[in-house]
Amino acid sequence: MPLRIVHVSDIHFHKDTYGWDANRDQRQELISDLKDIVLSEGPVDAILVGGDIAFSAEPEEYDTARRWLSDLVAVCGGIDDSAVWTVPGNHDVSWAVLNDCHIAQDFRGHLRECAATAVDEILRVRMSADPAASGLFIPFKAYNDFAEQYICRSTPTQPHWFDDTTLEVDGWTVRLTGLNSALTSDWDDHNFQQRASAASPHAHDKREPSDLPALVLGTEQCRIPRAEHTIHVVMAHHPPEWIRDWDIVEPYMRRGHLWLFGHEHEYSAKQTVAYGSVQLSAGAVGPELDEGGETEPFVPAYSVITLSRTDDEMLAIRVQPRYWSLRQTRFVEHPSGEQNYEVMRVPALPEQDHDTTDTSQGAPGGQATDESTASSASSASPLAADNDSGHEGPPTVARPDLRRIATQYMSRPATRRVAIGLELGVIEDSDLGSDHEGDLYALILERVRERGLIEELAAKTAGA
Repeated sequence: MPLRIVHVSDIHFHKDTYGWDANRDQRQELISDLKDIVLSEGPVDAILVGGDIAFSAEPEEYDTARRWLSDLVAVCGGIDDSAVWTVPGNHDVSWAVLNDCHIAQDFRGHLRECAATAVDEILRVRMSADPAASGLFIPFKAYNDFAEQYICRSTPTQPHWFDDTTLEVDGWTVRLTGLNSALTSDWDDHNFQQRASAASPHAHDKREPSDLPALVLGTEQCRIPRAEHTIHVVMAHHPPEWIRDWDIVEPYMRRGHLWLFGHEHEYSAKQTVAYGSVQLSAGAVGPELDEGGETEPFVPAYSVITLSRTDDEMLAIRVQPRYWSLRQTRFVEHPSGEQNYEVMRVPALPEQDHDTTDTSQGAPGGQATDESTASSASSASPLAADNDSGHEGPPTVARPDLRRIATQYMSRPATRRVAIGLELGVIEDSDLGSDHEGDLYALILERVRERGLIEELAAKTAGA
């Protein structure tokens, strides 16, 4: 069966103290529009949320977001909250917290002023090797508290996530990867001035200092593993133009079949290389009220994407963009219309990058099709993690159900999550001393998987 995805981004929920919620009607109309599409064309399999969920990274904003996403899920034709995945955007970084968090300010300054070629080493030292690295992610706390329900938290050691447990395209596995492009985001994203002495030889760094992008990804997030019969959908908030080290990470990103971005509030879709990766930028669900409102090209928009196979080598990508009509006060077909692409199972590379001397694997551009070493992404289906090492999962629990059980567990109140861990005997009082609750819940799920207690967890979660 084909796979249908809803891609939304830049919703910008405000807290109640902001005043009237001028976008409430518009968001409800989006739900109504999707409901009509589902009734006419069939159910949706996944909802991918591309960042900037909140406006000021306040907990109340995420409470509103969670309720709206549940309403969106309800019209998709049979899925639940386990079919939602999310990544952070720049509005999911708390400036209020960052203003008092000097370790996070220092981290951002260091990465903004270094050469692009030094980004990977700084990220390794500051995020992966430093025992105090958790302090760097304090500005993400409200976002992480929201994202943990969908098992999409971002941490220093595992800033990105993957999931290949629930989605398929006509027998091919779909691996979702969510990247954190807001690692260095702060109030200077648009005003960054880089010291001339730190300029690197890469293309982005040949611009004038005032034009340099301020954000980074790092190759650790972007090492998408090749695998037979696997389709890669990669989501990040910021498009390439905002990424300082894009020229370095792009070769890894090219392994992806579909790239999903947000941030710029303008819908676009393109395929720069025949049969290569497709890049889709979502329009914002929340309009640019501070910039004059719903004006072209920044009209609120979202997309329905259908993936299907045409044969053993080709993936078909159908994009149905929808946008807000001021005259009709509802979502309608975007002026650009439906767009269709074909992508090779092993995505094609730009002509100048083709390696004509290496044909040992018979793949386009000399790309190998064997399994590559994966990066240290966290699994968005932690109860199924053993399957990624070649071990058989629990015989009585279907692989797609493993994420559903985990997300149901994570939707329970924090006290109940801890109580379940104690009742199952997978944690002890000595485990409760951690200051980072997310690490404790990850530990509980890891031990449940290792000790074969998944059915017991499902029973206790259902009865919670």
